Amino acid sequence: MITCKFENGHEVNNARHAVVDAILTRGDEILIVKRSPEMFQGGKYCLPGGFIEHDESVEEAVKREVMEETGYQAEVQKLLFIVDAPERNEAGRQNIAFVFLLEALKKTGAPDYEVSEVMWRKLNDLPPKDDFAFDHYRIIVEYKKSLKQKNPLPRFLSK
Repeated sequence: MITCKFENGHEVNNARHAVVDAILTRGDEILIVKRSPEMFQGGKYCLPGGFIEHDESVEEAVKREVMEETGYQAEVQKLLFIVDAPERNEAGRQNIAFVFLLEALKKTGAPDYEVSEVMWRKLNDLPPKDDFAFDHYRIIVEYKKSLKQKNPLPRFLSK
């Protein structure tokens, strides 16, 4: 649990936290990872991502998380979604996610301890929804919908 301490000394354990998630595609494929068994929601598939560090921007965070969890260097293309649904609650905390579209450049490393497998999957041939961690299956579905829009702007996924 992350505790936030304010200037007046007040501490809260239920503050919302900022995270990043990455959608990397090549052609009609998307890069997903499988969480290591010892991790929260271990054995489930998800998008690369994680918490934003105190000293980095959201773009720096998403590129770092992609490298740590997949071994790929990547370049941010655009912000797709901000997921701020109040019911988005995992492990006793609510996270606000900044979901980016990135281009995978080259693989220069290996995944860290959080990931047991990195795979490219066809957008129309994903594992079942129940095999995904968090709300990442929904995020992929929303991404697929956005491909049909002429000028998709970043959208809030609040419900």
